[in-house]
Amino acid sequence: SVDDASALYFNPANLAKLKGLAVLLGSNFSFVQADYTRDGLDRRIQPDPTTGEISLAWGDRYNTPFHTVSRTCEEGALCTPLGFAAPMLFVGYGGEDWGVAAGVYGPPGVGVSEFEKDGAQRFSMIRQDLAVMWLGAGAGYQVGPVRFGATFLMGKLDIIFSQALDANVTVIQDDATSKAYTGEASDFYSQSFDLPMTMDATGWAPGAILAVAWDALPELEFALSVQTASSFDAKGELQIEFTDAIPADLATLSDNSVSLETTLPWIARLGARWTYLVNDEPLFDVELDGGFESWSQNDIVRLEIPGGFGEPGSVTPIGAVVLPKNWKDVYGVRLGGSIHVFDWWTANLGTFVETGAVPEETTNLDVYSYNRLGVGVGSSFHLPYGLEVELGYEHIFQADRKVSNSEVRANIPLSLCTEPYTSTAACPNLGTPPGQPVGNGVYETSFDIFGLALAYNY
Repeated sequence: SVDDASALYFNPANLAKLKGLAVLLGSNFSFVQADYTRDGLDRRIQPDPTTGEISLAWGDRYNTPFHTVSRTCEEGALCTPLGFAAPMLFVGYGGEDWGVAAGVYGPPGVGVSEFEKDGAQRFSMIRQDLAVMWLGAGAGYQVGPVRFGATFLMGKLDIIFSQALDANVTVIQDDATSKAYTGEASDFYSQSFDLPMTMDATGWAPGAILAVAWDALPELEFALSVQTASSFDAKGELQIEFTDAIPADLATLSDNSVSLETTLPWIARLGARWTYLVNDEPLFDVELDGGFESWSQNDIVRLEIPGGFGEPGSVTPIGAVVLPKNWKDVYGVRLGGSIHVFDWWTANLGTFVETGAVPEETTNLDVYSYNRLGVGVGSSFHLPYGLEVELGYEHIFQADRKVSNSEVRANIPLSLCTEPYTSTAACPNLGTPPGQPVGNGVYETSFDIFGLALAYNY
């Protein structure tokens, strides 16, 4: 529960606590450490048992991992030395039993993730630049010990996403698993069949936050807020870097449009705050919150590509690029508090635990939501003339993740094995996409989040 203009986002019922003008200007900075070491797929050079020809497609698997790739954030407009910036501005005004506010903000997030264009991860992701900006206006009103509030939102999603498509359609037999896969040429380090693809899309979606707060006692407050899900239908353009692996008559796009549908979840927060008062003034407080986010509604992320390779009238369709997700709902518990050490300084401390949204089999480099533990500290410095400087730092721990059952596969746009993958002539493994699994390996992640804000109350 918060008592300043940022209640517009956290719990708009508490906008009714505003008295006079309240302004909050600041930013969070998310520094994400993400390293991925993909399992190796090298093979011995042995004769093909049927033809006698020398081939890398046969023989025992070497399990020599590829070299480790690491996330960077350099080219995005919001990349800073402290990490990805999520700026915010809230302006509010309150009377005796009411308050209103408006604001623009971007919640903390990974933002920009860049990896090596020729790295072993390129078939799952090369770069993602994802930013969600919320515009909001809301109000709160108090009736006795109960406050009610609502915020109406409009969200803007901007996404740049790139990965390598695989133009190789050779079927490779995997003797270790008795499976066959299309693509990712016998020399797994080769880029001769790579088709780097980049999508740049934008979409808008409405949303709302409904909230209630109750002062059960002068020292005890309960609060509940619920944010509706928001479904974005982002549209934009697709670019593909063609190589000599594609015949000249196919090395063009008949239609460069692309669309992406994704849904941000329902979010529910329930909390209680107890404040220790001395002469009716707060000395310290303790707050316990529980949260829920409905990420399970995202089974897949699907890029719809209406065009294909070649000129109109002679087009080889690309079809959809499907990124499996099968995400899970997220549950979390947060415990924190603040102590008014001096008139000019308030110290804050908190921790949280949260379940992850991403299951092991769809682990990828776009979202790093695993089971996690966070610890944070902060300070508020109360200055003359109603000014206040707020500083915060949080570290989020996540256990390393070893994936051996990846469902993330290279996309093979020229393969004749298409959904529902039941063609006995075209599909190496019935019921599954033709590409090689590319998500097996070790993922190491952690987060450092810095916060800086300037508040003014008059």
